[in-house]
Amino acid sequence: MSYFAPVQQVGPATHNGPLFDLRAEADGVHGAGITFLVLPKPDTEFAISVRWNCTEEKVRCVASFGEDACELTGTVDMLAYSFYMAGPLHQHPAQGSPTFNMYWLTEPSFDPVAVAEHIERVYSIMCDFFREPVPGHRVFVRRNPHDGTGGTALPRSFFFGYGDDEVPTVESLSALLAHETAHNWPRLDGEHSETAWYSEGTAEYYSLVLPHRAGLLDDEQFLEPVNERARNYFTNPLQTLTSATAAEIYWRDQRAQRVPYGRGLFYLIDVNAKIQAAGEGKRGVDDLVLAALERRWAGEKVGVAEWLEMVRKELGEAGPDDFAAMEAGEWVVPASDALGEPRGAAVRSYRWQVTDRTQRS
Repeated sequence: MSYFAPVQQVGPATHNGPLFDLRAEADGVHGAGITFLVLPKPDTEFAISVRWNCTEEKVRCVASFGEDACELTGTVDMLAYSFYMAGPLHQHPAQGSPTFNMYWLTEPSFDPVAVAEHIERVYSIMCDFFREPVPGHRVFVRRNPHDGTGGTALPRSFFFGYGDDEVPTVESLSALLAHETAHNWPRLDGEHSETAWYSEGTAEYYSLVLPHRAGLLDDEQFLEPVNERARNYFTNPLQTLTSATAAEIYWRDQRAQRVPYGRGLFYLIDVNAKIQAAGEGKRGVDDLVLAALERRWAGEKVGVAEWLEMVRKELGEAGPDDFAAMEAGEWVVPASDALGEPRGAAVRSYRWQVTDRTQRS
C-alpha cells in the first residue's frame, strides 16, 4: 500500500492546539503518527522496520523511538503515538546521546542549548524519582507562525511550540517543559474523560514539587506558579461542572480543557496532606503514584477503581468520598498548610485563603 499524506497549511490565523498535525517548517516536516499514518489493527504485535526515503545529504530523520532506520517489535501503537521530524535538523547535544536529545528546524528566538540543558536536568531528576529503568527521551521544537506556546507529550518524548508574540526564556518555559517531561510516567488505564484529572494533575504536581525538592526552584519560584494555578483553578467557572460534562465540551471551550489540570493538581495536594496527616508524615501521595506506576510496568491494568482502592486503604471511606466530590465539580480546598513549611527565609509559609469559593492568594 502507498498513499500521500497532505501537509496542513498553517498561518497567522491558525488556532493553537495539540502538536500532532503534519506541517512543514524550514525545508522540513514534522507531525505525530496518529495524524498521517494508515496502520493495521493495533492489538497485534509485529516486527516493524522503519525506513526513510531521504535523498538530500543534509536531511536527517528522527522519531520518538529512534533516529534514521529502526527495528521495532510491538503493536503499531508505537508508530501511531510517536512524533516524527525530518529535514536539516539542529540537535543538542550535537553528537547525540543515548539518554536525551532535543531537535529543531528553525533557529529559535531563545537559547536552545540553555533550554535543552534545563530539560535534561529536570528529566534526570524525574528519572531518579520515578525509578526509570531505561532512560531515553527526545524533545522536538517547532516555531509557530501563529501566536501561542504549548506542548504535547507522547511516550518517551514531547513536542513544544512557540510563537512570535513573545520571546520565551528558560524561566518562562520551565513549568511547561517540566509538565511535559512528567507525562512520561504517571497515567491510569481508561478513557481520557475518566483519567485526565490524573495524567494532567500528576504532571502539574510533579512539575512543581520535584524541581523544588531538587533545588531547581527556590521557595519564591515554587510559590509563584502554585499561586498562578490557584488563580486559574478558583476563577474558572467551568470547574463546577462534573468531569463527564466538562469532557463533552473539552474541544469546544478552552476553559473546559483546563478543568482536569487544576482539579487534578489541587486534589493531589489535598490527598497528599491528608495521607501525611493520617500516617504521621511517613506516607504521602508519592507512595500511591509510584505503586500504580510499578503495577502498570508489571503488566497490570490500573485504572480509577484501583486508585480508589489505594486511597481507601490510606484514608478509609473519606478517600473515595473526596474523589466523588471532586468528580462532581465541588471545589477542592486543601488545608492552608497543605504544602508544608518552606525551606528558606524568603517565604514565611505556603498558605492561601479561600473566601466564598473565590480564591484570594
